[in-house]
Amino acid sequence: MAVSFTNAWKVSVEEGIQNTIKNEFSSSLPIFRTPDFKYRGNNFVTIQGDSSSSDDSMIRVIPERYFLQIRYYHTDRNRTDLSIKHFFSQVSRIEEMLYSAMGIFDLHSLEIESISYEEENRFRVAEFNIEVSKTR
Repeated sequence: MAVSFTNAWKVSVEEGIQNTIKNEFSSSLPIFRTPDFKYRGNNFVTIQGDSSSSDDSMIRVIPERYFLQIRYYHTDRNRTDLSIKHFFSQVSRIEEMLYSAMGIFDLHSLEIESISYEEENRFRVAEFNIEVSKTR
């Protein structure tokens, strides 16, 4: 019977990133890992594992990849310059925290593939697409 490595990724990678965000922002930035969340508060983060892949071959080195999506939500009702500065300040803080988290995961290589910005309901949203890879 084949064993899926997705659950191990969720424990070691998603919880590791979640703990890193909690350590950086303490309780000021709630984190949700459920796909059907409700908009809560002025600022929050969602972490969602998109997919994982493994090369099923009989070679010695098998690359494994896990794709994550981290979304930062920021309420922006007034659309002032100050709120835009705060949004991008928080986004750069999260990005810096993710790059510093690369040293935490010894066996994993974490790479931010893209950061995109959009507006959703009354929120400004920054979406980080991350690829975490491991070679066993």
